[in-house]
Amino acid sequence: MDAGWQYFKSNCGGGPWHSGNENFGDMGQLADGIGKRGCRAGIWYRPLTTTEKLDGKYYFAERNFAPLCPGDVMDPSRDVVLEKVYEDARRFNEWGYELIKHDFSTYDIFGKWGFQMGEAITGGEWRFADEGKTSAEIIRNFYQTIREGAGEMLVLGCNTVGHLGAGIFDINRTGDDNGSDEWDRTRKIAINTLGFRMSQHGTFFTADPDCVAITKGTIWPMSRQLLDLFSKSGTMLFISTDCEKLNSEQKGAIKAAFENINKNNQLGEPLDWMDSTCPRLWKLAGEKVKYDWYGE
Repeated sequence: MDAGWQYFKSNCGGGPWHSGNENFGDMGQLADGIGKRGCRAGIWYRPLTTTEKLDGKYYFAERNFAPLCPGDVMDPSRDVVLEKVYEDARRFNEWGYELIKHDFSTYDIFGKWGFQMGEAITGGEWRFADEGKTSAEIIRNFYQTIREGAGEMLVLGCNTVGHLGAGIFDINRTGDDNGSDEWDRTRKIAINTLGFRMSQHGTFFTADPDCVAITKGTIWPMSRQLLDLFSKSGTMLFISTDCEKLNSEQKGAIKAAFENINKNNQLGEPLDWMDSTCPRLWKLAGEKVKYDWYGE
């Protein structure tokens, strides 16, 4: 269940996370219904942003940047915030969800996306409330709190500091969103991320290079190759599509991709990574494969 289910309806906004909005109703019943259809329910949330009007002791002091979507950002160095983060994660567990995806926390803490950071991960003059811990300690404690609240649920981190989540996250989204209709962006983000961060797979966590999008706006010959690469890479595979709008070729390719996942346990290897930021040559399941990412 992606963003949009929360009480304050938004495609990326914050909590409260205590119930679904009128379009989703009882979130526990929803999870149960998903299970009865033979699927396993997962849920998305943005743990550090809320539209609730809380006491000032929850928030950052004197920050000069605001969150991307409606809501206020809570300071993860504060014990009351960690208690709230734990309670939210535990609630999803009690509702019956088996996977929790937490998102946006690096942006919410530092006010920048990774590609904007350069030599400075944040801007402005501000501090965490707890000045006795480093930023790394505060962030790792925050991740650990989600892990403890989630219990036996799988934990998927997104927009996180990957090495700080090592040993805490079951799964980590290693790259930016690549479901865009702009193939140039997907090529830059998806293939680069897979090639240069897949070494973390199975060592830090299960690597998730993000979804392969198959929509009316994507270029099918390119999405088909990306689907093939991801499914043979040995990492995780997510697909974003409208099943009712797929043609027979696309359905066949998706079926083959999941068969690849089931039979392949070898981690792929980019072979031309020293010469390209977008590897075309790969060793996959013991075979050399070449892709055409530029329509040549």
